[in-house]
Amino acid sequence: MRVSTGIAGMTAAVMMLFAATVEAAPPFPADGCVTYDQAFADGALMTVRPGVKRAHFVDISCKDGEDCPKELKAYLVPGDTVLASEPFRGAFCVYYGAKGRALKAGYMTEDVIQPAKPKAAEISGTWAMDDNTLTFRKSGGGLEVSGAAQYGDNSGELKAPAKLKGGKLTATDGTCTISGRLRGPYLVIDESDNCGGMNVSFMGIYTKR
Repeated sequence: MRVSTGIAGMTAAVMMLFAATVEAAPPFPADGCVTYDQAFADGALMTVRPGVKRAHFVDISCKDGEDCPKELKAYLVPGDTVLASEPFRGAFCVYYGAKGRALKAGYMTEDVIQPAKPKAAEISGTWAMDDNTLTFRKSGGGLEVSGAAQYGDNSGELKAPAKLKGGKLTATDGTCTISGRLRGPYLVIDESDNCGGMNVSFMGIYTKR
C-alpha cells in the first residue's frame, strides 16, 4: 500500500490545528467507520476546505501495491459540515447528514476538510434518526417537543415542554426524560430515560427533515 506523500505531508500541521480547535474527539475507529457509534456525538465539527469544489469520500482498505486512499464517487461540497474522529494516517472517519437524508459514515482525507465553527441549527421542526423522530414547536412563548422512538417491536413516545438554553436541550413529561445539545446542523441526544419498552431510547445523532 502506498500513501500519497501530499496527504502524508499535511498530517502534522492538521493534527496541531485539530488539537488546538477540539478539546476531545472520538479516536479513529479500528473496527470500521459506522453510523451507530455514539462517540461521534463529540466528534470535531469540520467543513470542506476553501478552494475544494468536491471533497470525495475515500476507501482506505487498499491492497499492497495500490495507491491509497482510493477516491469514491460520493462527495461533499463547500458548506457541508461533518462530525469527525481524530486523524489517523492522513484520514478521518466522518459522519455526515444532510437535511432530509439519513446519516452517512465514511472516510475523508485531511487535504479536503478542516475544523469549523458553524452556527447551530434552528430547533423548530422535525429531526430524525433511523425510525426515531423529535418534533419541536414554539408554543405560548415556550417550546414543546413530541417524539416517537422504536426498537424492534418495542416503542416509546414523548410529549412535553422543552427547554433550550445555550444550545443545551432538556425535556420531560414526568416519566420520559431526554437531554441533548445542538452541534452545528446536528441535534445530539445524550441521555434518554424511561422512554418506552425494552431498549427503546432517543439517544443518538439527529438530522433535520
